Amino acid sequence: MKFTNTTIKIVWLVILLFLLAILVVLLSTVVDFLPVDFANFRQGTNLILSHQNPYGDLEFFGLPWFGIIFAPFALLPESLSAIIWLLLNFFCALVFIHLTLRSLENKNRFMQSLAVKSLIILLAPASFFALVIGQISPLIALSVIVLIQAIDHEKKADLWRIPLAFSIMSMKPHIIALGLILSFAELVRSRRWKPVIYTVTLFLVLIIVSFILLPDWPVYWVETILRGDYLGGKPGLVATGFVTFADIGIDWRIFLIFLLYTIYGWYKQGWNGFTASLILVVNFLVIPYSRFYDYVLLFLPLIYIFQNSRSIYQKMMFILVILSFILLPFTTVPLLMPVITLLGVIWVKTFDKTGEFKKTMDHPSSQPRTIPGV
Repeated sequence: MKFTNTTIKIVWLVILLFLLAILVVLLSTVVDFLPVDFANFRQGTNLILSHQNPYGDLEFFGLPWFGIIFAPFALLPESLSAIIWLLLNFFCALVFIHLTLRSLENKNRFMQSLAVKSLIILLAPASFFALVIGQISPLIALSVIVLIQAIDHEKKADLWRIPLAFSIMSMKPHIIALGLILSFAELVRSRRWKPVIYTVTLFLVLIIVSFILLPDWPVYWVETILRGDYLGGKPGLVATGFVTFADIGIDWRIFLIFLLYTIYGWYKQGWNGFTASLILVVNFLVIPYSRFYDYVLLFLPLIYIFQNSRSIYQKMMFILVILSFILLPFTTVPLLMPVITLLGVIWVKTFDKTGEFKKTMDHPSSQPRTIPGV
């Protein structure tokens, strides 16, 4: 009996997953592993499932359906669920980088290496810290690239991929708010009514279940957001020690021009490598609060800059962006990372490989509307 390559790969995958499952169970019995943010997610979820208010005395600010989606991790034993969550987020970050490279049609063999992708995740402070504290940013990042690809390809699987991606992104909506809005608008503009209906239906179900579990959740949630005095935090749910643009003498409203520019770019071109990079970066510049572990999402614009850095000046800009990714998280101003990344995205798009100025916004007829069109 002769086995095909596909069959052999599936067998090896099953064996690998089986061995990994055994390793996870064994580790959970000997390692007391419970990352701080994961612990908060778990506690908040358990309160929601018990019809209790999770807001106010706990660092948990997700909408109630966060707990509904997160429920499997709250029901498993602590250490076991924490290790699974860690591995899941590492896998999400890995697949996010892989799909981004493929979407941007990167053929660099070095970058395609699994070892290189793993090193990027472990060496970049944003992704490493997100894994260590049990944040949800890598899962959000994977959902972003899955949604972008699903919008591009009209396949039957998109009827569940698109609503699922929207629901996961809504677990931490402020770090991807602009992407959520423009993705939904893109579906409406392209008259993709089935995924629109499926997405709206899923959210209606999540909202209804949320009211069943916690009837007064809007009052609790809004009150907590407005008060913001959890565990010594500052108003607006800002952690103690967080430096804002105002603290370093920058008026955040200057970034509104880039917001308009981004919306104009999306309107003209739809989702492509350039507009996707702008959307992810500019969102961080116009929201009042984010932490550097949320900048895992900036791997997409970082790869876009790498992919399009051909002249010496573009490569110098890429090095500057890389340095900001590595060094700024250890300073008091990591919020400058999206600023430098924005400069990098515009720089490589504005100048061709000879360093000459070129149009940054191509006409839709000459520019693909999807992410492969860079």
